Amino acid sequence: MKFLMFNVVVIGALAYLAVGPGGADFFKTDTAVPVPVVSKEDIAAKAKELYEQVYAERMNEAEKFFSMVDKEVTDDETDTIVAAEPKPATQEAAPAPRPAPVKKAPVLTAAKEIPVVAVHKAPPPAAPVGTGKVIVTAQKMEPAPAPKFMTPRQRARELNRLVQDMEIFFADKLAN
Repeated sequence: MKFLMFNVVVIGALAYLAVGPGGADFFKTDTAVPVPVVSKEDIAAKAKELYEQVYAERMNEAEKFFSMVDKEVTDDETDTIVAAEPKPATQEAAPAPRPAPVKKAPVLTAAKEIPVVAVHKAPPPAAPVGTGKVIVTAQKMEPAPAPKFMTPRQRARELNRLVQDMEIFFADKLAN
């Protein structure tokens, strides 16, 4: 069904393109506007000119930026070098070795004695299953009465009542 609907939509779209506003001109090629003819040399010359302009501007900006950064860096380096005082070289003492960790023994609590209770098995049944005794009571049983179902007419009547009750209930909910 989805495939069929998809095809109908595609065919409808194509029909709209063909018949809709300006649809008749959609499939025609436009021959009134001539295609401009430009040589490869003209295109290459224009591209080279634009590249040189943009490249020159970017290089000027980069040179300005790096000259400012270099000036700041060299000024900071000279100030840092002049202000720095040499520190005497001292050897650091090795830290003292740590003592080995001491393991503590777990604390045991006193054992509790649990009273033992004897368990007795139930005696075997008097008449085990499958001994061959015939059950006579099953033959005397009467069949269960068949359940009473609604007739189709009663079922239709009950369903109509249910529908009417639900409509009234819905209308009351809308009113509130």
